[in-house]
Amino acid sequence: MDSTSSEDDEHIFSVPLIPRPGIPAAIKDTRTPFQKQLAVYMILASTLFERFAFFALAANLTFNLESDNTHLGWLGPNIISYMFYGVSYLSSIIFGIFSDWRFGRGKTIIVGIVHYISYYFNVVFIWLSF
Repeated sequence: MDSTSSEDDEHIFSVPLIPRPGIPAAIKDTRTPFQKQLAVYMILASTLFERFAFFALAANLTFNLESDNTHLGWLGPNIISYMFYGVSYLSSIIFGIFSDWRFGRGKTIIVGIVHYISYYFNVVFIWLSF
């Protein structure tokens, strides 16, 4: 009998990558194949919409800051958009490490919000300096 048969699929357990105190024990995965496939499609759709929202914000940020009303010239919008990219990409890595290492989910979310607020204050200071 092939090890990939549907009988073996019924006995798959979800197991955490790093077992430690506070992580629940493995449970039997009782979802139907349709539910598993639907979960995959939902994750892909969520990722697609998140990327779409990110690039829509970045495009609006760049195009709106280049208008004549802001008086930022050509350098200001580039600096602000690069800061947006840097904060967005680096914070996901840094806060993921902090969350797994020390803080936990709640404290990491609070620190992340403070981090993003400080980014927006920096954008205002850059805008006022031009």
